[in-house]
Amino acid sequence: MPRLIATEKPARLALIRVIEKERDSRVIAYVTDPRGGVLGTRIADDAIPLFYEHLRRIGKVPRIDVLLQTYGGNTVTPNTLVHLLREYCDELGVLVPYRAMSAGTLFSLGANEIVMGPLASLGPVDPSVSNDFNPEVDDGKGGKRRLEISVEDVSGYIALARDLAGVRVEDMAAVLAGLTTAGVHPLSLGNVQRQYLLIRSLSRRLLGLHMNAEAEKTRIDSIVDVLTEKLYFHGYHISRHEAEKVIGLPIAHPSPALETAMWDLYVAYARALQLSGFEPQGSFVVDSAAIESTELTHNFYIKGTATKATATRGAPAPKLGVEIDVDRQGWEAV
Repeated sequence: MPRLIATEKPARLALIRVIEKERDSRVIAYVTDPRGGVLGTRIADDAIPLFYEHLRRIGKVPRIDVLLQTYGGNTVTPNTLVHLLREYCDELGVLVPYRAMSAGTLFSLGANEIVMGPLASLGPVDPSVSNDFNPEVDDGKGGKRRLEISVEDVSGYIALARDLAGVRVEDMAAVLAGLTTAGVHPLSLGNVQRQYLLIRSLSRRLLGLHMNAEAEKTRIDSIVDVLTEKLYFHGYHISRHEAEKVIGLPIAHPSPALETAMWDLYVAYARALQLSGFEPQGSFVVDSAAIESTELTHNFYIKGTATKATATRGAPAPKLGVEIDVDRQGWEAV
């Protein structure tokens, strides 16, 4: 089957040019794959040098827009990307036709303007952390994996003990001891606290790139509080109405022509990356992420072999029904 990331490139570039004309800007699209597992992709540091290649070709311009489609990724990458992009523009915009969740929302906080279509969603930026001190759980394949610990889950557990169970401040040590008894290493809890402080600091710094940190301190604090701890569910979808009217983010509504072009471009990437569903069979190559401008196209590909899954040591077969061996993966220019 032809790889649509290459064969449909002219149609996507035509849509990018339409958006650039509507916005009087230069556009870079960044799309990652929500599948998860070995076939999924996330916002990550490997995108940074690729963005730099695009920006070097584009040069310094008044406005750059990033069309963003992602369910999240590395916590610190958005900060680096935003600062890199701002080296090449006076104003930064983020265009969200569908989803810019988690690290995608964090990225958006650094933009002067977030253009959201009617189906667009942002999300909380509270992270989950994983390190060598996290507890191990069954991976469903007869092995073990490290359990990710949600910052908000730990915070919610403590709040439950304090607010609902009425545990006194002087007795909170026993509450924390309950976590360590359950297999959560004390150093994992320390890492949770550091990540909590980091995400709040990054959110505040990114907002401060286009807001007055002193004059708008109350507004900035409110935005940070909501996005880091007051939505209570990491998968919560923030509509553009909530983002603008409730949270106070700099949201813009696209014109009808821009809305159509943004959505059509998202659909084109969803088709090229097979975001609606991909079942690998035999030897396969799948494109799983894209960074694209009218100057360059980079895509992340995964080449591997899929075989029918078999139960191992009494464990159930993987969810996809196949076992995947990845032979090669990485970014390439198309």
